[in-house]
Amino acid sequence: TTTTTTTIPPDPALVLAIVEHGGCFMMGPNCATYLVYDDGSVELERTGQPGGPVDRATIDDALVADVAALVTSTDLDALRAGLPSGECRGCFDGIDVAFTYTTPDGPATFASTNVDIFLDEPLFSASWAVLEASAAATELPIKTRP
Repeated sequence: TTTTTTTIPPDPALVLAIVEHGGCFMMGPNCATYLVYDDGSVELERTGQPGGPVDRATIDDALVADVAALVTSTDLDALRAGLPSGECRGCFDGIDVAFTYTTPDGPATFASTNVDIFLDEPLFSASWAVLEASAAATELPIKTRP
């Protein structure tokens, strides 16, 4: 007789949550929240709305791996301390964004309302690339208020 061993692949781990808020709420709940996992899978939810994912997709897992590597190699406390204050773009019909990274010490959030998110900072540049890829791969149908 032969013995067959089956291993169940591990569930994908959350690497990054990207939450948009502000002007995208003007006509209805149309702000996006992207949950990005280490295997490149993305779940799109409406920010602050119950009901689970609106759409799912897969992006290039190398983009996600770049973010994960930068989270590990970046001193997040020093980065935060070196950033100027952010501004509320949502106060003027703009869209604010928050990046929440999964770290061994717990979630670390950088919100554009609190700190300026410079795209010349490698971690934010890589995160923005994930945001753009996630937005391109998913669809959030416009929902209007009753």
